[in-house]
Amino acid sequence: MSHYFSEKQEGLEKDERTLSYEHAGRVFTFTTARGVFARNEVDFATRLLIATIEIEKGTTRLLDLGTGYGVIGVVLGALYDLKVTMTDVNERALALARKNLEKNRVEADVLKSDGFAALSGERFDLIVTNPPIRIGKDRLFPMLEKARKHLSEGGALWLVCHKKHGAKTMRKHLEKTYDVEAKEQKKGFHVFVCRPL
Repeated sequence: MSHYFSEKQEGLEKDERTLSYEHAGRVFTFTTARGVFARNEVDFATRLLIATIEIEKGTTRLLDLGTGYGVIGVVLGALYDLKVTMTDVNERALALARKNLEKNRVEADVLKSDGFAALSGERFDLIVTNPPIRIGKDRLFPMLEKARKHLSEGGALWLVCHKKHGAKTMRKHLEKTYDVEAKEQKKGFHVFVCRPL
């Protein structure tokens, strides 16, 4: 069975749809389809994460890790002067992300990557993710730990997690590697900013 974090999306008919999302006074348009996360609307967790992120002075390089159809990279790339990289393992999601960049007139590098596999040696001032919780903590936690090696000096990892998906456990685990600060909490979702210890 295919999941949104699967590399291939076999046997899914092309049923693209368009949705709108407004942030900071700008309306963004996204094409979505079956086989990608949150295809019917920009999900609450992603909206909360985008609304909470603080773009600090000196931030120039952004990684949208597990971009899906590209919401985080498109929105932040449109609103701030950033060099954006967007990665995902899902080929259909990457095709949609490229389409959405063009549709919203945003430039970014779009790469197929399982976690950081295609990002050897690259560093970012900001790594943002609505992480794929369903891959399980045995795969997810090491991926989040690895983000540390891809942060520039003074850089930060921002992520969102729901309490029912283990936000408390995730924070405890992240605190082995990062100084973790809870920046927002709404409807059970926690937004964390993580800075390397």
